[in-house]
Amino acid sequence: WKVKYEFWTARPSMRISNLKLAMPDPYFPGYVSGHSTVSKAVADVLSVLIPEHSQKWQDWAEEARDSRLAAGVHFEIDITNGFALGAEVAYRTIEAAKIGQQL
Repeated sequence: WKVKYEFWTARPSMRISNLKLAMPDPYFPGYVSGHSTVSKAVADVLSVLIPEHSQKWQDWAEEARDSRLAAGVHFEIDITNGFALGAEVAYRTIEAAKIGQQL
């Protein structure tokens, strides 16, 4: 969440008047999407640990990412960069823990 408070970016409802939201805005800045970041990081790590379910993990990560845009609580840049950040977190985690090499 440190990044959110570094950039203090507005959410869509703060920029687009009369925007109908599917859920209330969270009480913290929008950039980057936490759901996108965490979902992608988890999907990538699980894909290494349990590769036979990789497509399922990736599909669920994309669904979590896209749900935030559909709900109106994030802009496209929030979810896109969150997904990229999650991929980087997963990569570094996999490398640091040598996860693939231990299986």
